[in-house]
Amino acid sequence: MNSIIDQYILVMQNLAKRIKRKILIFSRFFKNNKNEISSNLYDKFEIEKSKLELKKQYMKLGRYVHKKKQNNNMYDFTYDDGYMEINAEIEKIIDFINSLRIQKTNNK
Repeated sequence: MNSIIDQYILVMQNLAKRIKRKILIFSRFFKNNKNEISSNLYDKFEIEKSKLELKKQYMKLGRYVHKKKQNNNMYDFTYDDGYMEINAEIEKIIDFINSLRIQKTNNK
């Protein structure tokens, strides 16, 4: 009976040593690479934030087009300043997202 308990204790001690070793490895990795990790997280956050802003602009554009169609029965937005402004904002956000992605790939 004691040998079973001793074996169990030995197994648990070995398991604890392996876990401790892995924790040390991970902590060293994070300590050595913390600037790179935080930079990557910041870039991902900025990209996701910009994607949300892009979705808002698309919704704004959709509401604008729908409103113009309902009120003025308008289908051609070639010379509409409001439409052009929203489109310019969308293009600016898309360019910003692409530049962040390029910057992120160049940093790797």
